Amino acid sequence: EIPFYLANMGYRVTFVTGKGAINEEYIFKSIETGNIDRFSIFENLKEIMHIVFLLKEVHDSKLIIIITSPPSALALAFIARFMNLLSPGYKKRKVILRMDTDGDLFETTAKSFYYVFLLSVGSTIFHSIVVESTCVKEKLSKYCLKKSISIVPEGYSKRIYRPHPHYSPKRRDVILFTGRIVPIKGIDVLIRAFQLIHTSYPKCRLRISGPIEDKDYYKKLELLTYELDLNGSVDFLGELSNDELSDEYLTASIFAFLSRREGFSIARIEAIINGLPVVTTGAGCGRDLAGAIIVPYDDPVSSANAI
Repeated sequence: EIPFYLANMGYRVTFVTGKGAINEEYIFKSIETGNIDRFSIFENLKEIMHIVFLLKEVHDSKLIIIITSPPSALALAFIARFMNLLSPGYKKRKVILRMDTDGDLFETTAKSFYYVFLLSVGSTIFHSIVVESTCVKEKLSKYCLKKSISIVPEGYSKRIYRPHPHYSPKRRDVILFTGRIVPIKGIDVLIRAFQLIHTSYPKCRLRISGPIEDKDYYKKLELLTYELDLNGSVDFLGELSNDELSDEYLTASIFAFLSRREGFSIARIEAIINGLPVVTTGAGCGRDLAGAIIVPYDDPVSSANAI
């Protein structure tokens, strides 16, 4: 949404994205870079040419908002700062890092020490650092030399959704999950929680939507559903269009999101704006979601009771 809003405000916007990320007609210029992280940047001439095009965009820009991982962000920020020294208007060019990451990144992943080092050393390159939750700010503040960290939470797309009340004649006894089908999303925990719910509410259904990114995990979920005798009550919907997902939000009664690790989860915001109560873990700073019921990680019983 950020490029859309800037373009509508009259800015000339260039959207630099990874290969395959552009899937609709944009109202601004876009460049597909492919994979430009530190591992592939020098693998072939094509990648180098992407960087040449990117340098031109940096040279012509007054505001650069970087939404990417710390290695790529620091590389792009360094390029921008270097270009500042070579151009007359360098004092007006601003470089903002918009971090799309869970605060737990700095404590629970194998890359944590690497990221902490990069951010500690490189944080002063940016004019401003923006994060999406209080949890990330609290943890990042321990490591960043630059202390001016702002919180700008994620939002929902007004181009796709509009607020809906919880009451609707379309609502059914449906628990909805939407997200990538990968282990960190805790869908196995949700299915186990649903089995406990289903004994008391046999007409209730669990509908799971999202792209299948881990096929082995998906097969395990199907097997788990079979073993718990839930075959006729759990629906795997796959990846849905915006219109299809909007219909799911409006026909469900509860949104359950039991992720083990999360960035922010726009899906929870979309559920709230569509009138759904939310049961979720603390992943992605769940505590920032006003009104959501927070449950422990990997706890089907607590999750079932909350739902």
